Amino acid sequence: MSQSSHSPDSTPDSSVQPAEASGRWIVNLTTHLALVFFCLGIPIALLLPAVQAAREAARRSQCHGNHKGLVLALHNYHDTHKMLPMGVQIAGGPNAPGRHAGEPMLGPSWWYAILPFLEYGVMFDRIQETQQSGHAAPVFNAHQLKDHQVRYQDKPHLYMGEPSPGFFYWVPGVMRCPSSPLPVLETKAGPIELPTYVGISGGTDISHLSADYVADGPPNGAPISAEFYVNQNKGSGPRGSIVTSSGMLPPAQHVTFSECTDGLSNTLIIAEQSDWLRDVNPRVRTRYHGDPGWNQAQYGWQPSVGAGGLPTASAGGWISGTEDAVNPVGPAADITDHSSAPGDWVARSLFNITTVRYPLNLKRVMKGPGAGYPGCAQVMGHNNPLQSPHSGGIVASYADGSIGFIADTTDFAIVLRLVIRDDGSSVEP
Repeated sequence: MSQSSHSPDSTPDSSVQPAEASGRWIVNLTTHLALVFFCLGIPIALLLPAVQAAREAARRSQCHGNHKGLVLALHNYHDTHKMLPMGVQIAGGPNAPGRHAGEPMLGPSWWYAILPFLEYGVMFDRIQETQQSGHAAPVFNAHQLKDHQVRYQDKPHLYMGEPSPGFFYWVPGVMRCPSSPLPVLETKAGPIELPTYVGISGGTDISHLSADYVADGPPNGAPISAEFYVNQNKGSGPRGSIVTSSGMLPPAQHVTFSECTDGLSNTLIIAEQSDWLRDVNPRVRTRYHGDPGWNQAQYGWQPSVGAGGLPTASAGGWISGTEDAVNPVGPAADITDHSSAPGDWVARSLFNITTVRYPLNLKRVMKGPGAGYPGCAQVMGHNNPLQSPHSGGIVASYADGSIGFIADTTDFAIVLRLVIRDDGSSVEP
């Protein structure tokens, strides 16, 4: 009987085959998973821009809604008082009854005036209660609402308590563009909301010969137009800015709809200042505030301490307007001379209004933390450009109540005609 023999190569290796099979299984699984993730990743990557675009469209729609509510409140104010609110109000003269010599005084902005028409009448009344009353000319002082450290021994009712986004400081949603990347409050603790919508006080001259456009401004920044417009009321403001009263919400002045001779549907009243400003040097990556109410001590404005040793207080936020040093807008030196400089009217402080001096969405205007192109600054940059984070333009309100999206490619002269109420030329939205 013969015995069969097996060669070593033909003998199964039971100790190797399971490991190899396991390794192949892991490799195959990894390959399949990678293929699945790759196949899923392509449509997700394609969907992300669409999702982001849909979210931005929703935010822009909400921004439109905010504008609608604000301009409706302005119309209701006009229906009630037969005029629009002042863009910023003066806090009273230096000899106003009830005030101490040198006491920091800050009048309110147009935001405060429309609170009752935004269904915040209770807030309006409570703030009124904190103000000096019982005098022939009551003095409003926004500092006492703004700074929780301000407390006068003879006026304990002016103390507002610790700062917080609470009853006195916060108007949810309506004051801010939902796309804005700017901080809601000055600090984490408050004390007051920072709006990203600004009232239009007017525009600079529509003339490339005007001194409003200086050599160190942005290239091609002066308006080119066959029909000139030279402001009859012009002055200088904080940070080298130009202030005019040719718009719908000028400083220290009430305007009526009948004074808008260009037509309400052709004139802007509110627009956006809702994004960061940038340095004129593209290599500088620092971001600067472009919103109309931001202020901090290191960059901002502080009123002087009075003779009685009363404390200083910061300004800013939606409540702030202007201080008592502002005089009513006066005539320019020579309105027939397009090269004439602003008149002798001077404003030391201005918040929440703007005189348009630069093209839309011009963001590289800063040359450091405190200033940039003439009139541009983080705090009280009264000529900061109208700008937004929306791609391609800004959302703005017309005086008739309509809301529009204005492309940032719009010719600068046309932008000026939209913000000036009586330039003599009607520009269709």
